[in-house]
Amino acid sequence: MAQESNIIICHTNPSKTIGGTEKYINAKINHYKKSNIDSIVIFAQKVTKKDRGFLGKKYLYSANLNYQGFIERTDIKSLIIEVKKFIAEKKINKVFIEHLSKWTDDKKSLWFLYNFIKNICCEKHMFLHDTLFMCQKGALHGNKKTAHVPKKASKCYLCKAIWFRTLYNKLFFLKFLRLVDKIICPSQFIRTLFVGFYGKEFNDKLNVIDHLKKSEINLRPNSKINNKKNKI
Repeated sequence: MAQESNIIICHTNPSKTIGGTEKYINAKINHYKKSNIDSIVIFAQKVTKKDRGFLGKKYLYSANLNYQGFIERTDIKSLIIEVKKFIAEKKINKVFIEHLSKWTDDKKSLWFLYNFIKNICCEKHMFLHDTLFMCQKGALHGNKKTAHVPKKASKCYLCKAIWFRTLYNKLFFLKFLRLVDKIICPSQFIRTLFVGFYGKEFNDKLNVIDHLKKSEINLRPNSKINNKKNKI
């Protein structure tokens, strides 16, 4: 019987970087490991200025093959070919798109990633860990570099510094959002922002699941859980 595996797409190496998203990914890997389901993590990472001249690239694309091997390539196409070989005899359980930061800076690589995910026959989930889906900077920073929450999506297009990139970013996000089966929001606040930006097209896919919910992956086992609807 083929070994079951999940594929996780993210923006950094979760085994080396300590952040909220990375903690969540590591908890998820351990959660599925208990059910004997492996995890293959595919991520992009920035190349330091020191190494950039040698490599000629701003990003490296990498895959951690369930700690059975590590692939690192300067182009996504070569990486995908190697990953396909590795998963050829595996049964893919789910694809989790955790974060597309860094990927959105290189639209050609993002396109290869999209087609790779599209051709995998399994359930696909996309997570909105922050506001990258509506702000290229991912933090809703306006022209004065201060955080703000626009009441209408059109306000984002008025951001003089990045309005074109914001529109371009949205077009790529739409492709991924239409590809996946579920879109996971960590709070009602993020869901409200999302619907304000994309409309009601994805309402049937949207789920509000707090990072600490017991039925999902609990990052803080000792935390007190408030079971009020949509608020943990």
